[in-house]
Amino acid sequence: MSENPIFADIYKISVALTTYNSQDYIEEQLYSILNQTISPYEIIICDDNSTDKTVFILENFAKSNKIIKIFVNNATLGVNMNFQQAISLCQGDYIALSDQDDVWKPEKLRTQLESILKLKDKREKGLLSVHDLSTISSTGELQLQSVYNNRRNKLEPRYTLLFANNYWGCTMLFNRALKNLILPFPEEIHAHDHWIALNAYCCGQIIVLKEPLIYYRRHDKNVSPLDMGPKPGLLIRIPLYFNGILKKDYFQSEINQLKALYNRHQNIINLNLTKKIKSVVNLHNKINLLRKIQFTILYRSKK
Repeated sequence: MSENPIFADIYKISVALTTYNSQDYIEEQLYSILNQTISPYEIIICDDNSTDKTVFILENFAKSNKIIKIFVNNATLGVNMNFQQAISLCQGDYIALSDQDDVWKPEKLRTQLESILKLKDKREKGLLSVHDLSTISSTGELQLQSVYNNRRNKLEPRYTLLFANNYWGCTMLFNRALKNLILPFPEEIHAHDHWIALNAYCCGQIIVLKEPLIYYRRHDKNVSPLDMGPKPGLLIRIPLYFNGILKKDYFQSEINQLKALYNRHQNIINLNLTKKIKSVVNLHNKINLLRKIQFTILYRSKK
């Protein structure tokens, strides 16, 4: 239950949760969301036409929790479009994204909301709060206390976001201004969480919290991989480098996504980023080697 119901009423947080055949884990996740130190205003659940007992479990939860609202798709939309639907249905001032198989720590929503409320400009600009995460096995055993401490690349917002996403959707909480920027998702979308992070980076602000606020469950059905562990040796990295150059349409979907963002928001994009964005978008018809060189330059950038 909420420690401060008034606080939760003033700052209404919607949770956008998508499900698909999640009968094994959805109960534990819902309990963790319902037991936040500040209660969500609503939990919007979009089920992507599950074939197991997921919807039955959700409906039982909804009977005793009026804030749970369930929408079942007539046909499978896929991860990106299902999240778009869930986000579009949210009525709160802030939106937190949720996967179906994780476990939230009780202070997650409060900590992220407070990270945004500390900023002076909280209304007009698209604001995104992300955080560290712990990992657990399919049976709930702790694997890593901190993913951030095991990542090779930096987690602070930097130019590499133009090509590659550093943040997980399940760690995201953002304001209504960012919701208005990201919807509707473009046809060129590469990944919903990368699209959200790009919009915040180019047209707003990303707040990175070093606290692990969820238990991220790892199992054989995960959509998103984790990039961790020691840096591969040269014998591995060199073939990967050339395989990337030879790969058909290298970085093409990421370039298309960034082009869609630029075409939509060029009048409000951070001026410091405009030149970098154009340089990436202009790689649209360039050979893979030039794309690889540009990415390497961005990757080594201090920003």
